[in-house]
Amino acid sequence: MCSGNEGLAGSIGSDECVLTAHRSSQIDYLTIHLWPLNWGWYNPQKMEETLPSSIEKATDYIAKHIEFARELNKPMVMEEFGLGRDSGAYARQTPTTARDRYYTKIFGILYDSARAGTPVAGSNFWGWGGEGKSQNEDFMWKEGDPFTGDPPQEPQGRNSIFIGDRSTIAIIRDHASKMNRLGVIDSLHLRAQRLP
Repeated sequence: MCSGNEGLAGSIGSDECVLTAHRSSQIDYLTIHLWPLNWGWYNPQKMEETLPSSIEKATDYIAKHIEFARELNKPMVMEEFGLGRDSGAYARQTPTTARDRYYTKIFGILYDSARAGTPVAGSNFWGWGGEGKSQNEDFMWKEGDPFTGDPPQEPQGRNSIFIGDRSTIAIIRDHASKMNRLGVIDSLHLRAQRLP
Protein backbone atom coordinates (compact mmCIF):
# COMPACT_ATOMS: atom_id res chain seq x y z
CA MET A 1 0.00 0.00 0.00
CA CYS A 2 1.17 3.55 -0.66
CA SER A 3 0.13 7.01 0.45
CA GLY A 4 -0.15 8.53 -3.04
CA ASN A 5 1.81 11.48 -1.65
CA GLU A 6 3.54 13.96 -3.98
CA GLY A 7 6.47 14.15 -1.59
CA LEU A 8 7.69 17.49 -0.27
CA ALA A 9 5.39 19.47 -2.60
CA GLY A 10 2.37 17.70 -1.10
CA SER A 11 3.68 17.85 2.46
CA ILE A 12 3.99 21.60 3.11
CA GLY A 13 7.66 21.34 2.14
CA SER A 14 8.42 19.51 5.39
CA ASP A 15 10.93 16.65 5.50
CA GLU A 16 9.36 15.40 8.71
CA CYS A 17 5.87 15.43 7.19
CA VAL A 18 7.06 13.23 4.30
CA LEU A 19 8.87 10.86 6.64
CA THR A 20 5.94 10.63 9.05
CA ALA A 21 3.48 9.99 6.22
CA HIS A 22 5.58 7.05 5.01
CA ARG A 23 6.93 5.70 8.30
CA SER A 24 3.80 3.67 9.06
CA SER A 25 4.14 -0.11 8.73
CA GLN A 26 0.93 0.08 6.65
CA ILE A 27 2.80 2.01 3.94
CA ASP A 28 4.94 -0.30 1.81
CA TYR A 29 6.72 2.27 -0.35
CA LEU A 30 7.35 5.98 -0.73
CA THR A 31 5.71 7.85 -3.62
CA ILE A 32 6.57 11.13 -5.29
CA HIS A 33 5.15 13.26 -8.09
CA LEU A 34 6.87 15.87 -10.29
CA TRP A 35 4.86 18.78 -11.69
CA PRO A 36 7.17 21.64 -12.80
CA LEU A 37 4.34 23.67 -14.39
CA ASN A 38 1.99 23.34 -11.42
CA TRP A 39 4.79 24.13 -8.97
CA GLY A 40 5.88 27.27 -10.82
CA TRP A 41 9.25 25.93 -11.98
CA TYR A 42 8.44 25.84 -15.68
CA ASN A 43 6.97 28.41 -18.04
CA PRO A 44 6.05 26.88 -21.43
CA GLN A 45 6.17 30.37 -22.99
CA LYS A 46 9.84 30.53 -21.95
CA MET A 47 10.80 26.93 -22.64
CA GLU A 48 14.52 27.42 -23.31
CA GLU A 49 14.93 29.65 -20.26
CA THR A 50 12.96 27.55 -17.74
CA LEU A 51 13.31 23.92 -18.86
CA PRO A 52 16.96 23.51 -17.77
CA SER A 53 16.29 24.88 -14.27
CA SER A 54 13.13 22.76 -14.05
CA ILE A 55 15.17 19.65 -14.84
CA GLU A 56 17.77 20.69 -12.27
CA LYS A 57 15.08 21.16 -9.60
CA ALA A 58 13.51 17.83 -10.57
CA THR A 59 16.89 16.11 -10.25
CA ASP A 60 17.34 17.55 -6.75
CA TYR A 61 13.76 16.63 -5.84
CA ILE A 62 14.27 13.01 -6.87
CA ALA A 63 17.60 12.80 -5.00
CA LYS A 64 16.03 14.19 -1.83
CA HIS A 65 13.25 11.58 -1.93
CA ILE A 66 15.71 8.77 -2.61
CA GLU A 67 17.37 9.80 0.65
CA PHE A 68 14.00 9.71 2.42
CA ALA A 69 13.41 6.20 1.05
CA ARG A 70 16.84 5.10 2.24
CA GLU A 71 16.15 6.51 5.70
CA LEU A 72 12.82 4.65 5.80
CA ASN A 73 14.33 1.51 4.25
CA LYS A 74 11.48 1.38 1.73
CA PRO A 75 11.29 1.39 -2.08
CA MET A 76 10.35 4.59 -3.91
CA VAL A 77 8.09 4.94 -6.95
CA MET A 78 7.79 8.01 -9.15
CA GLU A 79 4.03 7.73 -9.12
CA GLU A 80 3.27 10.44 -11.64
CA PHE A 81 5.07 13.13 -13.60
CA GLY A 82 4.47 15.03 -16.76
CA LEU A 83 5.01 18.11 -18.84
CA GLY A 84 2.79 19.73 -21.41
CA ARG A 85 3.24 20.34 -25.08
CA ASP A 86 5.40 23.12 -26.49
CA SER A 87 4.22 26.68 -25.79
CA GLY A 88 1.59 25.32 -23.38
CA ALA A 89 -0.73 24.31 -26.24
CA TYR A 90 -3.18 21.41 -25.79
CA ALA A 91 -3.94 20.35 -29.36
CA ARG A 92 -2.75 16.84 -30.24
CA GLN A 93 -0.71 18.01 -33.24
CA THR A 94 1.42 20.41 -31.13
CA PRO A 95 5.10 19.35 -30.87
CA THR A 96 6.46 17.75 -27.70
CA THR A 97 10.06 18.96 -27.82
CA ALA A 98 10.26 20.10 -24.17
CA ARG A 99 8.33 17.08 -22.91
CA ASP A 100 10.63 14.69 -24.74
CA ARG A 101 13.71 16.34 -23.26
CA TYR A 102 12.12 16.28 -19.81
CA TYR A 103 10.98 12.64 -20.05
CA THR A 104 14.40 11.55 -21.32
CA LYS A 105 16.13 13.22 -18.38
CA ILE A 106 13.70 12.03 -15.68
CA PHE A 107 13.60 8.46 -16.98
CA GLY A 108 17.40 8.51 -17.23
CA ILE A 109 17.75 9.59 -13.59
CA LEU A 110 15.30 6.92 -12.44
CA TYR A 111 16.97 4.16 -14.46
CA ASP A 112 20.50 5.13 -13.41
CA SER A 113 19.36 5.31 -9.79
CA ALA A 114 17.65 1.90 -9.91
CA ARG A 115 20.66 0.38 -11.66
CA ALA A 116 22.96 1.79 -8.96
CA GLY A 117 20.92 0.02 -6.28
CA THR A 118 19.04 2.97 -4.81
CA PRO A 119 15.46 2.44 -3.53
CA VAL A 120 13.98 3.50 -6.93
CA ALA A 121 11.58 0.68 -7.77
CA GLY A 122 9.47 2.05 -10.61
CA SER A 123 7.90 4.97 -12.40
CA ASN A 124 4.67 6.08 -14.03
CA PHE A 125 4.10 8.97 -16.41
CA TRP A 126 0.93 11.05 -16.56
CA GLY A 127 -1.12 10.24 -18.47
CA TRP A 128 -2.22 8.12 -21.38
CA GLY A 129 -4.66 9.98 -23.63
CA GLY A 130 -4.57 7.38 -26.42
CA GLU A 131 -7.01 8.39 -29.14
CA GLY A 132 -8.75 10.89 -26.86
CA LYS A 133 -9.68 14.32 -28.06
CA SER A 134 -11.07 17.35 -26.27
CA GLN A 135 -14.66 18.08 -27.21
CA ASN A 136 -14.45 21.82 -26.57
CA GLU A 137 -12.57 24.79 -28.05
CA ASP A 138 -11.31 25.81 -24.59
CA PHE A 139 -10.10 22.20 -23.98
CA MET A 140 -11.92 22.12 -20.63
CA TRP A 141 -13.84 18.97 -19.72
CA LYS A 142 -17.61 19.28 -19.43
CA GLU A 143 -19.96 16.76 -17.87
CA GLY A 144 -20.56 13.89 -20.29
CA ASP A 145 -17.33 14.44 -22.25
CA PRO A 146 -14.81 11.59 -22.53
CA PHE A 147 -11.52 12.10 -20.70
CA THR A 148 -8.12 12.34 -22.37
CA GLY A 149 -6.05 11.36 -19.34
CA ASP A 150 -6.04 14.76 -17.66
CA PRO A 151 -8.19 15.46 -14.59
CA PRO A 152 -11.40 17.42 -15.21
CA GLN A 153 -10.13 20.61 -13.56
CA GLU A 154 -7.25 20.89 -16.08
CA PRO A 155 -7.41 21.41 -19.83
CA GLN A 156 -7.82 18.11 -21.63
CA GLY A 157 -4.54 17.46 -23.38
CA ARG A 158 -2.36 19.41 -20.92
CA ASN A 159 -0.22 16.40 -20.00
CA SER A 160 -1.83 13.63 -22.06
CA ILE A 161 0.28 11.33 -24.21
CA PHE A 162 -1.69 10.67 -27.38
CA ILE A 163 -1.32 7.74 -29.75
CA GLY A 164 0.29 10.06 -32.34
CA ASP A 165 3.03 11.24 -29.94
CA ARG A 166 5.55 8.86 -31.47
CA SER A 167 8.69 10.47 -30.05
CA THR A 168 7.33 10.49 -26.49
CA ILE A 169 6.05 6.93 -26.83
CA ALA A 170 9.49 5.80 -28.04
CA ILE A 171 11.07 7.37 -24.93
CA ILE A 172 8.54 5.63 -22.66
CA ARG A 173 9.00 2.29 -24.46
CA ASP A 174 12.80 2.54 -24.19
CA HIS A 175 12.62 3.30 -20.47
CA ALA A 176 10.19 0.46 -19.80
CA SER A 177 12.40 -1.95 -21.72
CA LYS A 178 15.52 -0.89 -19.79
CA MET A 179 13.72 -1.14 -16.44
CA ASN A 180 12.35 -4.59 -17.37
CA ARG A 181 15.81 -5.80 -18.36
CA LEU A 182 17.18 -4.42 -15.12
CA GLY A 183 14.55 -6.43 -13.23
CA VAL A 184 15.45 -9.59 -15.15
CA ILE A 185 19.15 -9.08 -14.52
CA ASP A 186 18.45 -8.57 -10.81
CA SER A 187 16.31 -11.72 -10.71
CA LEU A 188 18.99 -13.77 -12.46
CA HIS A 189 21.66 -12.38 -10.15
CA LEU A 190 19.61 -13.24 -7.04
CA ARG A 191 18.88 -16.72 -8.41
CA ALA A 192 22.60 -17.29 -9.07
CA GLN A 193 23.42 -16.23 -5.52
CA ARG A 194 21.02 -18.87 -4.16
CA LEU A 195 22.55 -21.72 -6.17
CA PRO A 196 24.88 -24.05 -4.21
